[in-house]
Amino acid sequence: ASLAKNFHADIFISGFFGNAVLAAGLAYLGDKMGVPIYLAAVVVFGGRIFDNFGVIRRILIEKAKSHTEVK
Repeated sequence: ASLAKNFHADIFISGFFGNAVLAAGLAYLGDKMGVPIYLAAVVVFGGRIFDNFGVIRRILIEKAKSHTEVK
């Protein structure tokens, strides 16, 4: 978000804690059911990390291209 110039701390903090509570709730529910449902949270959050890396990569490549075109 900082690279795209649209970072908002309140959205980041609420999303972070909201996701943490959701993951803890899923892990607790899965534990009570005897199902390792916490793995779903690991997979989803892992996928989001890779998505974010892709966005960062595209932003950096676009900035590098625009920087070389200006010269």
